[in-house]
Amino acid sequence: MNIASCSSCKHRKEDECRRFPPQVSVVMIPNQTALSGMQLQPSPVAAFPNIADDSYCGEYSVKFSMVA
Repeated sequence: MNIASCSSCKHRKEDECRRFPPQVSVVMIPNQTALSGMQLQPSPVAAFPNIADDSYCGEYSVKFSMVA
């Protein structure tokens, strides 16, 4: 395992990278209307990027743990 990977980064929370705000994407959602039937309607969705243990990037920062 590479020491400078996402598995040991302080920005990792579960399987997501929390270094930057969530990325917003627009997805098309089917919407049933009485007048025109089925239409696709744009809807924004925000999510943090999913990462693997062995992923890496230029924003890596070591996790520190204080031991008393």
